[in-house]
Amino acid sequence: MSSKSDLRGAIEAGVPVGVVAGKLSSAAIFLTIPRYLDRGGMCFCDSGAFSSFLTGEPMDWADVLQRYDSLALMTETPGNLYVVAPDKVGDQGETLRLLAAWADRLRNLITQGCKVIIPIQCGRLSGQALIDMVAGVLQTRQFIVGIPSNRAAMPVDECRMLRHSAFHILG
Repeated sequence: MSSKSDLRGAIEAGVPVGVVAGKLSSAAIFLTIPRYLDRGGMCFCDSGAFSSFLTGEPMDWADVLQRYDSLALMTETPGNLYVVAPDKVGDQGETLRLLAAWADRLRNLITQGCKVIIPIQCGRLSGQALIDMVAGVLQTRQFIVGIPSNRAAMPVDECRMLRHSAFHILG
């Protein structure tokens, strides 16, 4: 719902909205979405990493996180904002590197009350070991575990073994 007309329609209907950070206009970031959040609306703001994975275009994480920060700062109810942390689809090592590189910004969003979704990619570590490692990197367990369900999805048997307080299925 990143386009102006789709976003406006969803907000007028009073339904939760899902947008992609990099496709939002300045008006959506600084006015439309914050006002909607303040009225009790819910917004899921995706990073666009999956689209980047499909197209091969690089991610501008500084821009994505700046957009998240702006949304969080412009609303009185950042707890209604869900954002997806930096990750690389199907690459557990690169996802960990990105989380470590942006840990301060992610902790700040969490401290403000935003719901930060951490994609748990498959790789050398088990899903649970990765969750525990992410908690160490972020110095908190106040995040939502994102389970990829499209490409490079975690097997169902491994998903059953995961233990955390909150989950979100991505894709």
